[in-house]
Amino acid sequence: MKKYFSKILILISIAIFNLQNSFAQKRSPAYVCPENTKGEYPYYTQAQADFLCSDINQTTLVITEEKIKKAGINPNSSEKISRYLNETTTPEERARIKTIILDVANPDAEPLFAYNWLTNWYHVYPRNLKNLWLSSKVDIRKFLNEVIDVKRKSIFASTNAPMNSWDCTLYVPENQLPKGMRGIFENPDDLLSVYLLLRFKTKTYSGDVYSAAKLGDKATKLHCNNHVYNERLATIDKLYKKSTCKNINKYYYSCEFCGKCEYNPNHTFSYELSEEKPEPIEDGRFYGHHFIDHKIIKENFIGINSRGERVYWKSCSQCGNNVKDCNSSPKVFNRATFDYALGTGFDGTYEQYMEIITKQWKTIYKDEALENASLEFDGLNSFAVLDKVAKAKMSGKTENDVNWAFQNGLVDEKLFGNDYTAKITKLQCASLAVNLAEKLSGKEIMPVSKLAFPDTENIYARKAAASWNRKILWNF
Repeated sequence: MKKYFSKILILISIAIFNLQNSFAQKRSPAYVCPENTKGEYPYYTQAQADFLCSDINQTTLVITEEKIKKAGINPNSSEKISRYLNETTTPEERARIKTIILDVANPDAEPLFAYNWLTNWYHVYPRNLKNLWLSSKVDIRKFLNEVIDVKRKSIFASTNAPMNSWDCTLYVPENQLPKGMRGIFENPDDLLSVYLLLRFKTKTYSGDVYSAAKLGDKATKLHCNNHVYNERLATIDKLYKKSTCKNINKYYYSCEFCGKCEYNPNHTFSYELSEEKPEPIEDGRFYGHHFIDHKIIKENFIGINSRGERVYWKSCSQCGNNVKDCNSSPKVFNRATFDYALGTGFDGTYEQYMEIITKQWKTIYKDEALENASLEFDGLNSFAVLDKVAKAKMSGKTENDVNWAFQNGLVDEKLFGNDYTAKITKLQCASLAVNLAEKLSGKEIMPVSKLAFPDTENIYARKAAASWNRKILWNF
């Protein structure tokens, strides 16, 4: 039994990974359908998934005038890059392109920046592009002005494409930017030039483009030597403090010319996410709860509905309090929150309001929550689960996870006993792996012989050994 323990741990990791992937595929079906599609959603083998994954199978595409001619495309065409991508690459191949080296004169910018259905070549966009290298053959001023025109017609303010969300870097020859990006336009203060510069990072390199691309960032430098940190760019790498119910996300300021983040905790901003070019908002105000978490814990329990299901209050994903407490508990809905949210619209005092609302949440809202929630559909403020929760001793921080494991039939109560704070045994670990694998696959694992182990005939140990020895997980 001992020699299989490390293998069982690996088995659990594999099963959890596959379970997560299974859920992800159902919620976000891939953009190509494999031949082994069954039902509404496609599924993939591990090899297919790795092949399609742009993070694993990344490629570099080099486009030269010779390659364009070889593809039968007129090198003087105003759409040569678009046609080259369309005629020589598949959607799967374009999705894996991480780096493009453009070594042609007068390349068209649309397929590199336009991922919008209003443009002619939006379908050839390399959606996971991270690095765009321009050789000395490219006229940078002309190229960037074409980019502006592309953005005008493709409404790029709302896109999340890499070259329009600071997720990609443009590399240009150093001698083409003697004054930096500010000197590339006739009018450095033109709003369009600022609009352009807010969408991708720009770095310069010296020498041959192929040698520089091979070295990567080591051969480059930021073109901006006089940073002006007054631009509000709300990307995850610039996050200073995550949002709470009283403060929304706070970000560091960035340079308005090159995008470099200042990372100064004394110079931060917050803004309304729905606005295109938002103004900073007041910090510390009541911002609002997000009741989307489904926590099966004692504090959230409402009761048993008429269908015999356990019903719980939903919880705020940011502060962790349930919807009832957020609206009727003095510890959460305090006087300051009342003054901000309802003070001007309620004809009465805070004490009068709390007396009324507390009674309503214990009666009217409780009854509505019980009957509106079911296993099929959530209620507005509540959700329902099977009447099956853990009764053993456990730490408070694990209660929700353990109860969800019970809901999904992963825990053998007889095997685990009545104390979940004790160290897990090898057999208990094997039982979790086996139950998870069988739930994931919808098939029962055929165990090895009872003679496989000298110290146990337990079915979980035999099934875990069978899964490893036969690599049965990959054949479910």
